[in-house]
Amino acid sequence: MSAMPEGASGIGEGRKPHGLEWSKLSPQMALPTIQRRWRLIALVIAVGLALASLALWLITPHYTSEMTLLFESKQSPVDPAPNADSMTMEGRPQDDVTIVGEIQVLQSRDLARKVIEQLDLSTDPDFAPRVPKEGDFVGQAVVTIKRLLLPGRTGMEAVIDNFLDALRVSQITGSPAVLVRFTSSDAEKSAKILATVANTFMTARLEDRLSNAKWVGSWLSERIRSMRAQVETAERAVAEYRKRFGLISGERTALVNERISKLGVELAEATAARQTAEARAQQAARSLQRPETAGRVVDSELIQRLRQRQVELEQRAALLAQSLGSRHPEMIQVQAERQKLATELRSEIARLADGFDSEARIARAREQGIKEQLDAAKQEFGASDQASVGLRGLEREADANRMMLERFLNLVPQISAQSDVQAALPNARIISSANTPNAPSFPQPIPFLIVAMMASLGLGVVLALLADYLDRRTFVSAEEAEATTHLPVLALVPLVRSGTSRDVTERVLDTQRSAFLEAISALFTRMVLAHRTHSDVLSSRREIKSVAITSCQPSEGKSTIALALARHQAQCGRRVVLVDADFAMSRLPAVAGLSPNLPGLSELLMGKLALDDVIRKDEKSSLEIVPSGQRSVEHAAMATSSAIENVIARLRERYELVVIDTQPVLATAHAYQFAGAADISLMVVRWGRTPRREVAYALHQLSLLGCNVNALVLSMVDTARSKLYGYGDSRYYTGKASRYYTKAPVKI
Repeated sequence: MSAMPEGASGIGEGRKPHGLEWSKLSPQMALPTIQRRWRLIALVIAVGLALASLALWLITPHYTSEMTLLFESKQSPVDPAPNADSMTMEGRPQDDVTIVGEIQVLQSRDLARKVIEQLDLSTDPDFAPRVPKEGDFVGQAVVTIKRLLLPGRTGMEAVIDNFLDALRVSQITGSPAVLVRFTSSDAEKSAKILATVANTFMTARLEDRLSNAKWVGSWLSERIRSMRAQVETAERAVAEYRKRFGLISGERTALVNERISKLGVELAEATAARQTAEARAQQAARSLQRPETAGRVVDSELIQRLRQRQVELEQRAALLAQSLGSRHPEMIQVQAERQKLATELRSEIARLADGFDSEARIARAREQGIKEQLDAAKQEFGASDQASVGLRGLEREADANRMMLERFLNLVPQISAQSDVQAALPNARIISSANTPNAPSFPQPIPFLIVAMMASLGLGVVLALLADYLDRRTFVSAEEAEATTHLPVLALVPLVRSGTSRDVTERVLDTQRSAFLEAISALFTRMVLAHRTHSDVLSSRREIKSVAITSCQPSEGKSTIALALARHQAQCGRRVVLVDADFAMSRLPAVAGLSPNLPGLSELLMGKLALDDVIRKDEKSSLEIVPSGQRSVEHAAMATSSAIENVIARLRERYELVVIDTQPVLATAHAYQFAGAADISLMVVRWGRTPRREVAYALHQLSLLGCNVNALVLSMVDTARSKLYGYGDSRYYTGKASRYYTKAPVKI
């Protein structure tokens, strides 16, 4: 038998084939794989789009309604002592902290509860927890498992949780506006719920402000009752004092008393005037820190005009900021005018504040002068009538209380009116009402299908790379097979997709040149030429007269190639015999058109029949065939190496070429005996199907028994796929080479 090629260290060693390696995967390597597997990728994309379309049909659409709220700051008119750090300009947006607080109110459970109660959403399927029907054990089990794994609220609290999950509130970046979204399975319901949320929120804010106004009114009423009680107590004390001391006012006493009363009235007026002047001075001083409030504090036409001009410039700056930007010359000019106007406003307020300070000093001096006159009158009255001192004191107290009560009663309507007006003007307003969405927010068909297509494309590429990687566990080129096994590949037999195996073998009898015929012809020609050139490699015999053809596993095209080779050589005028040595699962009768269960090699080996009795004529050619014979267990004992060698020797003497179709190597042991008895042994390896490990193991088993395979034949080569791998033999039967064949290769 032939030896291994010189320099080969063993099966499976040698240079590494350039297959697909995941660790070195690159776009340049992946592109040919995608080209080879485009049908698989297209199928995955089609399935993905079909599943996505089914999901679009099955998924309940959800609609999202949107609404926009704008928050603006307002200063309370009854704030007794506002802090300069907390004061904001009229109409200026509130800071982020305040808006975050408003967002928390919108997302509060109390507000959600009110909306749920108003719209009776506690039984709505979108929000109510799923309650399985009686007898629905699966639903009950699912609910029980969900409660154990995801413990949460039940009843109304669960409804509120589901409601808040559908509500989304977020601040629009860079603005005091807040975007409110609500998602529901019904478009009109989502808009209705969102409108109810807005109305409930605004109503709650209004109720809070009205509650504050009621508190102010209650405090004023209580204060008035207290002052009235003080007045009544003072007048009662005067009457009792007169009655106790029997004081009867004389002319002088009446004049002094009248004077004292007049001074008391003047003192009260001076005190009130002084308090008013001081209050105006304080408010004017605060206005220096917040010029925007000066219009309400200082009654000045000039300030009113300056404030009006300031508001106009602010509005113009806001419009320019949206369209031109902060660096535009017109914008810079507007900012300069605003700064200049602010300086003028502060100067005018400072001037008025100085005037108010002067008025306060004058009022204090006048009050002090009246006090001194009153004290002098008191001394004069005490000198004339010491007993009336207590009376006069009580009368002054009563008069003072009465005057304070009258002035407070005059201020009450103004304070109440201001509180009511401020309470009725909430600092939040709706700038975009809740709309009824026309299209679902989820799922959106086009984006959904695009995502599904991209995901399917990615999955298809991954599957294509995986399939190609799995392909690399087989042989897809002669170059790979030779590099792995260190055996020459004598032929690449193309895959024929049309017709049966019987039709395929008849192609070698056709007068037209085909790729399949060329492959069978090249197999014998290369076998002979290689034997002449490298007889030490292929066989130690001088002439090749017997060829054993085997394979690793069934269905690799072994019998088809054996019959085609034998018919081709018979067609060329040689005396050829085809020996069917596949005792277990012979396919040769069906391929060659012979009757099954004919006596043949099995009976010949057991000595039951002579050689001439088992030879059959091929109907399509001059080929003679020795069938495998009857299937029995006796031939296993009789098929010894010596008997086989004896039969093959007799056939070699009688024929020019003996082609032996053996059993697969990994199926039975008879392949070793026939391979050892033949001049040369060929192993048929199915292209892209037979694993490399199986080939290596089969060759190793043959070599252990001294039955080395001399060469390989790649069968069922898919020429269309082969050219996509880019090997040197990939275009053997395609491209320009196909011009040499009148019939292009099709599938086996």
